[in-house]
Amino acid sequence: VGYPPHKSGNRKKLFDSIKAEPVKATIIMLEAPHKLVRTLVELQEVMGDIHLVLCRELTKIHEEVRRETISQSITHFEKTTPKGEFTILFHLS
Repeated sequence: VGYPPHKSGNRKKLFDSIKAEPVKATIIMLEAPHKLVRTLVELQEVMGDIHLVLCRELTKIHEEVRRETISQSITHFEKTTPKGEFTILFHLS
């Protein structure tokens, strides 16, 4: 998917179209740290509290991989300022 659209309405349309896909697939998107929590909140509104994999700074010294629900990610990053570029992965089934 790449980076989701900047505008909230367009992001939600993208998430709605992903959810409506009849094909089982793993969705991969990128997000900047200052937009991460907002994107996760909107993703949760559309998809529910699904499990995802949230990767930070892949292939770099501070690489981090988190496997959890969207709500757990939101809670973590509301307390800890997101740093680095993020890759968000989730599976549609």
